Amino acid sequence: EHFRAMHALYRASLPALRSRVGSRLAAPTVLLPRVWSHGYKVSAGELKKGMYIDKGGKIFEIMKCEHQKVAMRGGFILAEMRNIFDGSKGNDKFRSAESVEIVELESGKYTYEGLSEDEKFLLFENDNGDSKEIPKERLKGLDVYLEEEESECHIIFLEDKIVDIHMPKEAVVTVEKCDPYVKGQQAAPTGKPALLDNGRTVKVPNYVEKGEDIRVRLPDEVFIERVKD
Repeated sequence: EHFRAMHALYRASLPALRSRVGSRLAAPTVLLPRVWSHGYKVSAGELKKGMYIDKGGKIFEIMKCEHQKVAMRGGFILAEMRNIFDGSKGNDKFRSAESVEIVELESGKYTYEGLSEDEKFLLFENDNGDSKEIPKERLKGLDVYLEEEESECHIIFLEDKIVDIHMPKEAVVTVEKCDPYVKGQQAAPTGKPALLDNGRTVKVPNYVEKGEDIRVRLPDEVFIERVKD
């Protein structure tokens, strides 16, 4: 509120300032902090995975929270965070009693329905059937894991603008090509690369063979298990 009052006072003084130094003087650029329309404050000790916070005018999703106590100092919070606009990740430390701005974002569950005429991903909201078209680049190549009329995505909105898309947490795919498994052969500790039927390549354990179905964790594309009928 203090900032807004000072800014209003500054704008009101511009006519007088221009009259003193000339009408051609342009108003100096003022960088206003971004104020999100929905939010509230909590202490850092209340942070949980999945929350969105405003830090320096940017919105971050809390990916992981670790509460650490320090004798006589009240403790602090180690948070792994992801910038929802550019996807960059990082860690930050907060004092437990530190005030943090929570951003409340709107969200909806959408089912993937295929490609639109202009090659965008078409998704329909599960509740009311509203449709959204998503540019391919927003899914960063992971669209190959989506199945028409089955895969469900969670879309996050800020002021009606799509700011984040949560893919399904896992997918079942078929191994199209990999080195054969030889019983008794010394296995590589890191596993082996396997080409999937969607064109992606992931590391799998040495016992996995061509033609098998496997479950993959998204979005990091990590092998979970073999899928048996």
